[in-house]
Parts: sequence; C-alpha cells; structure tokens
Amino acid sequence: MTYLSEPVFVQLSANVATALFAIFIGVQLLAAAGVFPVSMLWGGRQTELTLRMRLTSVVAAVVLGDFGRFYLHYSLPGGAAGQRAVANGRSHCRLGSDGLHGAEHGGQLCLR
Repeated sequence: MTYLSEPVFVQLSANVATALFAIFIGVQLLAAAGVFPVSMLWGGRQTELTLRMRLTSVVAAVVLGDFGRFYLHYSLPGGAAGQRAVANGRSHCRLGSDGLHGAEHGGQLCLR
C-alpha cells in the first residue's frame, strides 16, 4: 500500500481540494455580484455584466459546490469509501467480473 492510499493523505487531499473549490465558489459569487471587473473575468470581450453572465456564475458556483461535497463525501471515514465492511483486517468486498462492483453486495461499488 502506498502513501497515496493512506487515510490521512486522502483526507488531507480532500480538504485541500475542498478549500480550493470554496475559493473559486467565492470568486464566482463575487463575479455574479459585480465585484470583479467584467473585462478581466470574460477575457476583455464584454464591457458590462449581463443577467446571463450573472446566472452563469451562480450556476458555476453550484457545480463547484457539488464537486467539493463529492470529494469530502468520498474521503471521509464514514463516507462511501469508508463504508465497506472490514473484519479482521480484510474487506468483505469481493470484486465481480467487471473488477469494480462487488459480487456479494448487490452490485455496490467496491473501493480498494
């Protein structure tokens, strides 16, 4: 097992990714509010912030928020990655024929 699969490294990586997502969510929301110069955000092509651009920034913030939540959910010990049953140091999750989904867990995704 490499250090990349250690729970501490995974959690730290997820926290860093979530913090970066939060920064860019803030940038998108500030862009929607009109705080940043429009020409800087849209490559100098636009001179005024239209309603469509504001909505695009809000939608981008929502999408980034979902990605941040996804990273945290799959890295937490109680998240999807930590929900596999472990007894005596071995996982009960046997991989099926596709190499990803469990043969004995009703097709649930097995992460190793």
